[in-house]
Order: sequence, then C-alpha cells, then structure tokens
Amino acid sequence: MQHYLGEGIRYVVMSCGSALLTLGVPFTLHEGLSVPPDIAVAVGLSAAFVVNFTTARAYVFKKNGPVATQLSRFALVSVLFRLTEYLGFLLLYRFIGIQYMIANICVLLTSFCIKFFVYKIFVFVQSKQQLQTARI
Repeated sequence: MQHYLGEGIRYVVMSCGSALLTLGVPFTLHEGLSVPPDIAVAVGLSAAFVVNFTTARAYVFKKNGPVATQLSRFALVSVLFRLTEYLGFLLLYRFIGIQYMIANICVLLTSFCIKFFVYKIFVFVQSKQQLQTARI
C-alpha cells in the first residue's frame, strides 16, 4: 500500500508541474504574444509531452524497462489523451463558449484522474506477466 501511495503522491507532484507548464505556456503565448488560444493550447500540450515522459519514467513509476517500448506506449497514450483533451477543449471553448482557461482546466482535471491508471497498467508495467498482457 505504501508503494502505491508513494506513486500516487509523485504522480500528483508531476501533474502539478505538468499543469503549470500546460497552462502557463498557453497563457503566456495568448496573453503575452496574442497567439490564438487554440494554437497556444496545442503548443502547451506538446511541451508537456517531453517533460511528462521523463518525469513519469524516472520519478513517478521509477521503471528501468525498455525505453523504446515505454516511449512508444507513452507516445500512443499521450497522443490519444492529448487529442481527446484538445477536442474536449475545443468543444468547451468554441461550441459551448466557456472561457479558454476554464475549459482547459476542466479537460485537464478529467484527464489527470484517468491517466494515472493507464500509465500504471499499460505504459510503466511492473512485471513480465503484466508486460505480456499489456503488449500492443
């Protein structure tokens, strides 16, 4: 139980840093440089990818498995999550009319809760048995 609690706490820490990056980049680009919100959010999500993989692997789950396998799975999961997040953002921002930062926060909080379990059971698996069942 202690192990899972530690991973959970580290995931929250990583996610807070990621959220600051994911929210800070669009805010800076849009408010400071007048980049349209839909482009600014896409840039923020892309920047978070690199930081998240490195941090999740080395700090949160502390897995030394095959980098190529973990990176390919992380990329697949990230693309699917980021695409879903971006579409969710566009739905809230463009079609419903929610302010862009509020829309972005809502989407990211929902994603945050689901992503931990996907990372744990698919990307950064613990045993050979889990690796076998998680193979693409």
